[in-house]
Amino acid sequence: MLRAKDVAFEHIEDLYNSLNKQLCKRKVEDLNKVLPYKNKCQAITFDIKTLESFFKEKKKCDKYHLFLAMKTADIKIKSNLDDLNEMKSEKCLKVRRYSFKPDSGITNMSTQPVSFGLFDDIDNATKLANPVATLHAGDVDDENTCCVTGLTVLSNTRLVLVDNNNRSVKLLNTEEGTIMSKVKYESAPWDITLLKPGKQLVAITVPETENVHFLSVIENAILEKLQQKHIKVNGKCYGITNSNDKIFVTVMVGGGQSAKLEQYDLDGQLTTSVKLGAWKPLYVILNADETTLYISDNARERHITELSRQNMRQLNTLSLCRDEVIGMTVDKTGALYYCDSYYYAIDYVNIGNKKGERKRINLLPKATPHPKCLAYFNPTDTLFVGKDGNDIDVYTVL
Repeated sequence: MLRAKDVAFEHIEDLYNSLNKQLCKRKVEDLNKVLPYKNKCQAITFDIKTLESFFKEKKKCDKYHLFLAMKTADIKIKSNLDDLNEMKSEKCLKVRRYSFKPDSGITNMSTQPVSFGLFDDIDNATKLANPVATLHAGDVDDENTCCVTGLTVLSNTRLVLVDNNNRSVKLLNTEEGTIMSKVKYESAPWDITLLKPGKQLVAITVPETENVHFLSVIENAILEKLQQKHIKVNGKCYGITNSNDKIFVTVMVGGGQSAKLEQYDLDGQLTTSVKLGAWKPLYVILNADETTLYISDNARERHITELSRQNMRQLNTLSLCRDEVIGMTVDKTGALYYCDSYYYAIDYVNIGNKKGERKRINLLPKATPHPKCLAYFNPTDTLFVGKDGNDIDVYTVL
């Protein structure tokens, strides 16, 4: 018995030394990935502080030298920011998590002291959502409690939301939590998509009038309707997304006819229309490289449908995911987030995996009030959750 005990302790020490070596090696590998990111952040901070010091010392100098100093600092800071954003977009900054799996086959330590389990890092580690803020979608003159059915992120400080209950589209300052601008419609809008990020142009769907309307964001502060520009759709249009000057909308016709996915150009010409197997296709999104479309179906035992962007043919049905899906969004890593109208949960699936490996993973067990729509901002790994209520929940997802 003492011999077995000594052997067990010796093996535990060997196992510890082996695990410690692996941890040290992986720590160095992870540090080498993170250090350039850290150094670039420090370089930006240094440039800003240098500019502040220059201003303090040169308050009375001529405007010419001040202008030159500002332009030089501006170029350096922008260059460092570009490098930083490029680093952030790379997948090498993926969070690594470690696991130790005990060997369940060990029944007698005295006779089996040679194996206690395996240590390894987890590929495609489970994502974690951390709440960071709650934004208020309501405005002082709203007649009803909000119901946020559409979201699109303009920048790290600007968000445009669709408030279905109050028939309005609102521009929200996410830093101050204030409504900067609002546009009202006769009929309730549903979904929204950002058409041209540089020009701050968005499009919304209005199901009852069977129209797609356009709005411009002026000077990052004011929403303005483009009165002469709209697209007449052949049915009630709900979900909307876009790619390469083409707009995709989900359309429900009624009268027992099949729902459709229609593609329009920016002049309002219908270029493609395909019938869907979906019953209530309320949302449509594109994956990160804009090659594949995903359509939700808010009906019992109906799932997310995957279609080719090029020829609009169905590729797959995400049958391992929940049914009764409403809002969806994707991130740069290939994760598709979605919320369902039955459990009020938010799950995700890695659409970059092979078809048989696309398993549902729960991100948030329950969002109250009911979650309706999602938007993801890749530069800050931020997930926005629009709900049937006055609040928009904000999470960082890693």
